[in-house]
Amino acid sequence: MLGPTLTDHPAPPKLRALASPDLMGGATLACFLLAILVPSARPQLLAAATLAASIWVGWDALGDDRRGPRARLVMSLCLLMLASLPALLLAFHRQLWISPPRLRGLSAGLVLWSLGIAAIAVGTRASRLFSPARPWSPAASIPRGPRPLMVVAAIVLSSVAAFVYNVGGAACYFQDLNNSAAATAGLTYLIWGISFAKYAAFAHLGENWLSDRRNSPAVLAATAVAFLLLLSVGSRLLVLVSMIQLLVLYAALRPLGRQLVLRVTAAALVGAVVFVGVGELRRWENVGSQASCQASARPHTVAVRRGRKHLRGHPKVAPRPSVAPRPSVAPRPSFAHYFVRTGVPDLPSTYVNNYADTVRSSIIVRQVVPAHAAYEYGKEFLRLLLQPIPGGIRPQIAQAPALRAAFTSGHDNGSSLPLPVEGYIEFGLPGDIVFCLMLGLAVGLVDRRGGRARDVGVVLATIAIGTGLAVIFRGSLHNAFAIAAIDVTGFLVTHRLLYRRSPMPASIAAPAPAASAVAAPTP
Repeated sequence: MLGPTLTDHPAPPKLRALASPDLMGGATLACFLLAILVPSARPQLLAAATLAASIWVGWDALGDDRRGPRARLVMSLCLLMLASLPALLLAFHRQLWISPPRLRGLSAGLVLWSLGIAAIAVGTRASRLFSPARPWSPAASIPRGPRPLMVVAAIVLSSVAAFVYNVGGAACYFQDLNNSAAATAGLTYLIWGISFAKYAAFAHLGENWLSDRRNSPAVLAATAVAFLLLLSVGSRLLVLVSMIQLLVLYAALRPLGRQLVLRVTAAALVGAVVFVGVGELRRWENVGSQASCQASARPHTVAVRRGRKHLRGHPKVAPRPSVAPRPSVAPRPSFAHYFVRTGVPDLPSTYVNNYADTVRSSIIVRQVVPAHAAYEYGKEFLRLLLQPIPGGIRPQIAQAPALRAAFTSGHDNGSSLPLPVEGYIEFGLPGDIVFCLMLGLAVGLVDRRGGRARDVGVVLATIAIGTGLAVIFRGSLHNAFAIAAIDVTGFLVTHRLLYRRSPMPASIAAPAPAASAVAAPTP
């Protein structure tokens, strides 16, 4: 039997009347038709179609009064922030484009996005044909005791130690956060071990919220430590995804009301500050910087080893290792000075070219493929199959030189290619539409089948699937799928380790027989 905290609150009649997906679907179609008929305003109309389709994805969920993983709303917000807003900014203010010097092919890139997001919206609607909606009815579990917590703590601490060792030390890693992607390549399993702190904290929070218990200071402190560990890894994506998961978990297990709106607003502000703050810190480290500390240390180490080997029989003679002289650079300003004088004024341009470079990548890929690089015709699926193999021994699937040059920056930091771009690289525009259609279908099915969750572990795993689909949309398919899969598995494994399912009440396990249709005679 559901407690009072899980009672669904019907949507207001006005909101239910407005929550008609036909409105946003019609607006998307109208923008497409106008873009064909009015070539002079085509970029602006395609950007408007992208906005309408992004709202269309989550519009139907506004009138849904069932609790669940809210995958459609999460995807809709992701599309608005990562695709629609950059598209509108570039369509109406082309001066925000940085490099190459001249913005060419904006309409071609926006075609990729408008078609892809419309396909996601159609996929979410098509999910109704495959699965009926189910109610949200999880039950509380019984804790197993302190020993499983010690196991989780050992996993987290050993993973932190191995991670620090592999990145060359904490000081070196934090001095070079802008190259954290290259430094952490192949360390996915260690990051997964560090994430067990999050899995355990969220499991305790969810059980307390479900049972209407107040969270102890120890649980709140463990949650804060989990977020600090994820932030120390240097990935803003992991922190933002974790914040979204926590908010959706709270909304799924607690009463809906004004307090939820305030907490969501506060969390959104904190997430924006963290995202921009860490991003600007990484950009500030590039001002007047030399090569990364890992890269600059390797030539010196090799030179010293060669000198010792050459003079093994003459220990008194020690030539100086040959190290190239460092070029003189201007002193780096303080972070506060950089943020006020450079970071804030350049924030719109940084947003469309760096933080939300999805539209930018679509413009570039339309220029490169197929003119300078052929379609890959399914190579990404092979990379996806090989992804579980550790990075040190994983075979590398070659990429066309033109694609590698277009989407790889210094220190071998590769750009994350969103799903519409990946689909286009594989099969052209049909690949863009089919990939996005399948993603939308998966998002809709997660929302509609969320009622199968019978405990907090499955609730967390279902929420992780919803956020994982947003990660798959944003990142390169093989890397993003690995991040989503380890989150789903981690939540399930950790909850099963810390809790066991409570026995099902007899009233639920063996429901009473239905009353006879024939009424008994009155005495």
